[in-house]
Amino acid sequence: MNTFLKLLVLFTIYIGCSGVCAKRQRRPNLTHPMNVRIKNKFNSNGNTLRFFDHRYPIENNKENNECIHNLCYNITDYPSERVKDLIIKKEEFHHLFGSIVQPYRPPAILEKSAIDNEDVNMCAVVKYRIWPQTALNKDFKKVWIANVDNYKQDVTFEVCLPNKKCFMDSHMPSNFETFCKQQYTVIKLVSMKDDDLVLESIPIPSSCACSYRNAVAG
Repeated sequence: MNTFLKLLVLFTIYIGCSGVCAKRQRRPNLTHPMNVRIKNKFNSNGNTLRFFDHRYPIENNKENNECIHNLCYNITDYPSERVKDLIIKKEEFHHLFGSIVQPYRPPAILEKSAIDNEDVNMCAVVKYRIWPQTALNKDFKKVWIANVDNYKQDVTFEVCLPNKKCFMDSHMPSNFETFCKQQYTVIKLVSMKDDDLVLESIPIPSSCACSYRNAVAG
C-alpha cells in the first residue's frame, strides 16, 4: 500500500504540471520579444476542455501540405507578398514576432526527484518546433498565420505517441491502468484576416499528461 501511495503522489506531481508544460512567453534574446497572451479553456471542474480531441482532427488538408494538429507549413498558395506588405505597413505588430511557446522547464523542486535526479517525461512524446502558415482558430475556421522572411512566429510543443501507457504502468495495482492524454492550450498568433493583420486565438498542443483510472468496470 505504501508503494501505491508513493506512485499516486508522483502521478499527481506530473499531472499537476502537465497543463503548463510549455513556457508561454517569447524569449528575451530575440529581435522582437514580448510576452504572449495565452488563454486556456476550462470546463466546470477546472480541467482543459476535451472538445479539441475530436473537433481538431490530425489530418492534412486537400493540398497535402505538412500539418501537425492542424498547424500547417510549406503551404503552396501562401500569400507571402501580401502578408509582407501588411506587416511593413502595420509597425505596431513588429514586436509580436519571435518564439511564441517554448519547451517546459520544471522548477528546481521537481528536478530533484525522489527516484532519480534526472527529469523524465512520464509519457512517450514527439517534440516539434514549427513555423505555421495556416491553422484553425478557436471557431474552427482556417486562418493565414503571418510567417514570412524576417517576421516569423515559431511554436514548440509535445505530441503524445498514440495508444501509449505511462512508463510506470507496470508498477500500478492490477485494478488500475495508466494512459497518456494530449493536452492543449490556446495562444495568440499574428494572422491575416480580411486583408488586415489581427491577433487570432489558435489552439495548439501543449504537452502529454500521464493519467490513471480504475480498470475494473463498475
